[in-house]
Amino acid sequence: MELAFYVSRSLKRDFALALREEIRVLRREGLRCRLVAAGGLFRVKAAANSNNEKRYVRLRLGQAAGTFLARHALEIRA
Repeated sequence: MELAFYVSRSLKRDFALALREEIRVLRREGLRCRLVAAGGLFRVKAAANSNNEKRYVRLRLGQAAGTFLARHALEIRA
């Protein structure tokens, strides 16, 4: 399974750190994940054994991305 995120240049480093932290948590839970970054495109590759694991990985990474983007949107507006 592969998920892709595109982030503008200004947020690239911070977004990569947020994704790496979430991937570290998923690895501790026994899921095999890795991050491949090229420019502003981030691809997370995950080996999931079941549909439940796929949904769980998508949910966790989606929440991490949503939290990151919401936090930075609030900082930009303030």
